[in-house]
Amino acid sequence: METPGVTNVIPQSAPHPEYGRWIAAHSGRFMAGGWLWYVGGIIVAAGFSGVVHVASGGDLSEGMGAMIGFPIGGALLLVAVARWRQRLDVYERGAVWRRMWGAKSIRFADVQNARILTTHSNTGAATEVELCLNDGRSVVLPNSLADVTQVANLALAAARSSAANDMTAQIVATLRAGQRVNFGNVLLDPLGLSWRGQSLAWSQISSAQIQFGDLIIEGFAAQPVRWQLGLGEVPSVDTLQGVLRAARGTG
Repeated sequence: METPGVTNVIPQSAPHPEYGRWIAAHSGRFMAGGWLWYVGGIIVAAGFSGVVHVASGGDLSEGMGAMIGFPIGGALLLVAVARWRQRLDVYERGAVWRRMWGAKSIRFADVQNARILTTHSNTGAATEVELCLNDGRSVVLPNSLADVTQVANLALAAARSSAANDMTAQIVATLRAGQRVNFGNVLLDPLGLSWRGQSLAWSQISSAQIQFGDLIIEGFAAQPVRWQLGLGEVPSVDTLQGVLRAARGTG
């Protein structure tokens, strides 16, 4: 199945041992080399003509100038090839960026923020993605990767999910230790939860689903109960949903 806007000519990868299921691959774009292909090619061609000139008995001084351009043109073409020959494999919990000089792994759980940077020049606009890590470092994914901006939203979503899972585990451990937890306007305890003067035991909760950003909790006490909790009520609806799923066995 093709993913819109993502390079699909690259075969799907196997699951990553740490990052899980493979999602998509973003390959380097040939056109990212831009003028480097053109200028580098001309200089290398000129250098080749200088070699031919000297080899055919021509004056060395005349061919030497063109021959000096060989390493310069070669360097320009090498940069163009490096922009082209790269690949970013994106997984559920991380990504691996493979380039000519090695590979770099990025754990989405380490991503604190993601920013889309756009720079303007005479040749047009270039968009890059900066992944800001928890340790203060950052990784910049260049415009030479196809559809690279899609990685920003995916990394942030995965990072939020990882943080929610960590917080869920901490809250559940606290409940299992027999303690209460104030989670926004919701009070959690080993027997159940309370909100706005209403209480539900874990066994009385029938479902907890996220709809349009709100957590809908349905259950039955003396009568059917339906709570709708948004971000104004709790710090994270994903975390609370995880707590409800895990902690229903703590009561």
